[in-house]
Amino acid sequence: MIAPSAGEVIIERRDLAPFATPKEMASLPRHRWFFYPHSFAPGLVEAILDHWDLPSGSPLLDPFVGAGTTLVVARDRGISAFGVDISPLSVLVSNVKAREYDPSDLHDALDGVLHAALGMGPEISNESPRLRRAFTRVELMKLISLRSAINSQPALIRDFLMVALLNTARPFSRAVANGGWFRWVSKPGRARDIVPAFKAATNLMIADVGASHPARADMIVSAELGDARTCVLSGQAFAGALTSPPYPNRHDYTRVFHIELLLMGKTEDEILELRHRSMRSHVEANDHSLPALDFPIPDELDRVLKSWPDGIDRRVPKMISGYFEDLFRTIINLQSMLGRGGRAAFVLGNVQHAGVAVPVDACFAQIAAASNMEHVGTWVVRQRGNSAQQMMTYGRNPSRESIVLLRKP
Repeated sequence: MIAPSAGEVIIERRDLAPFATPKEMASLPRHRWFFYPHSFAPGLVEAILDHWDLPSGSPLLDPFVGAGTTLVVARDRGISAFGVDISPLSVLVSNVKAREYDPSDLHDALDGVLHAALGMGPEISNESPRLRRAFTRVELMKLISLRSAINSQPALIRDFLMVALLNTARPFSRAVANGGWFRWVSKPGRARDIVPAFKAATNLMIADVGASHPARADMIVSAELGDARTCVLSGQAFAGALTSPPYPNRHDYTRVFHIELLLMGKTEDEILELRHRSMRSHVEANDHSLPALDFPIPDELDRVLKSWPDGIDRRVPKMISGYFEDLFRTIINLQSMLGRGGRAAFVLGNVQHAGVAVPVDACFAQIAAASNMEHVGTWVVRQRGNSAQQMMTYGRNPSRESIVLLRKP
């Protein structure tokens, strides 16, 4: 146990550190179908659910569903779970990973798609210039041919095969994720490898389906498009909410997954609009449609906002202030969906900007208290290094990654 402050209960849980990264996801059935570079692993969800010991049959909510880790763990434990996310990529991936399938139907669909794609020579001039830069002409023609054949399948199978296609495309792309952005790299053309890679990716997913225990017939596990700050799932009183909002580190997931969104068929304008509407964890998010809110600035946040040097990028203080306002909206909105005594766990990462540490977990605990949620405690999972740019200028100054535990009175 480390020294608490302001009455907080802060507990070291370094045993959970291996689960704060997605490293193990690459070998876990269903989870490995698609995961984000900053996803937490199933072990983190398991530990929180074991700690809570929710009543049998209690539904679970993840308002920032990401790549669906919470939903897949809930499915495996026989718990109904619902996810919400503003990103159509997150909703697609989460639903695909949590659903039930007939492996023989998937094999038949794969054969049909491979056969149909052979005869297609699609026009790619109307595709985004960014997409045409990420792949050679022949590579992109093969990817679009597969996408066209996939889109002719029934919805359940279409979504499954689309996730396989997104996984296939990534190693061929010249737009490589790099922190909160992507960088362009040079690669030789490998068009002839795309169809075999798609077939291998799909067969791996089908094998996972065959090895999975079927979900209980009386449970529902699904995700839908929605904004955690404003949406309400009617007819539900959730016993627990387990989630991880984006960290306020300027990482923009509409850029990190720009190529995937384009391959899904989203336009550049749709992606830009999504970027502006997203959580204010990066400097381009700026949703003016949100209603005015009387936001109580936490003492810790007020101290941070007054600590930055004059030369700091002016967008950063605005981003950080907006981020905590968005968290306040989220926790207020969440209370309307939690039942009495409902639990909440937020996986959060502290950050640094211009050498000034932002204690996200402590600020969030103060926000939760202001919204009449009880702060049960904070588990400190690990210490993360700051970015390379920060270390070069300000030295190494690790930041906490924590789980803030709350209860609705």
